[in-house]
Amino acid sequence: MRRAGLNYLVDLLTFVAILALICTGLILEYVLVPGTGGRGGGGGWELWRGTRHDWGDVHFYIAIGLATLLAVHVALHWAWVCALTRRLWDRMPRSHAPARWKENAAGAGFLTGIALVIAAFLFVANASVRRGGAGGTDHSFAGSEVISVHEGRGGGERTEFHLRGSMTLGDIADATGIEPARLRSLLGVPQEVSANARLGRLRNEYGFSMAEARESVAAALSEDQQKRERAP
Repeated sequence: MRRAGLNYLVDLLTFVAILALICTGLILEYVLVPGTGGRGGGGGWELWRGTRHDWGDVHFYIAIGLATLLAVHVALHWAWVCALTRRLWDRMPRSHAPARWKENAAGAGFLTGIALVIAAFLFVANASVRRGGAGGTDHSFAGSEVISVHEGRGGGERTEFHLRGSMTLGDIADATGIEPARLRSLLGVPQEVSANARLGRLRNEYGFSMAEARESVAAALSEDQQKRERAP
């Protein structure tokens, strides 16, 4: 495909992604309004077989696709971006323009910088979320809940792991030995929920707290330990 055709295709897909982002945003804001997603295991409202949470996922992935298309668009016009930047800031004559590899290295550095900023933003946001409780009590959503895991017969060895909102059901199963199906029952979430679902999202969707999740998992571990001790 020639360069002009590629530019046209990328711009067309970008326009479609913007329209899709607007449409899914309108669905989340005005059609499947907050509170219709179905918390506590109840059935939520659906639009074309998708709940509010499903449409939220669609909205998110469209945003990722749009960001990717914009990155491709900038990459296709990177030489022009570099030339205009030099003209506006450096006033460097064209004869003294840096080599192409330097421009490409600058582009790679720019993308790396953006990735680091996004990663830092996610880290800070995850650590800053709070859950308001009665009397203004503030509980850290991202804060971990420590659970003791006894290993071996008689509980001779004990290790601890931190139950975090960023952990998936599969992560918790690997750390505790509790099957994902049993974890779903302990947390009161449907068995259809994927083992890759994160605890923080499930907590938001089904209305349990991190402390309640810790207590449920700890009780199951204690029950398993007692069974092992009674075993002949």
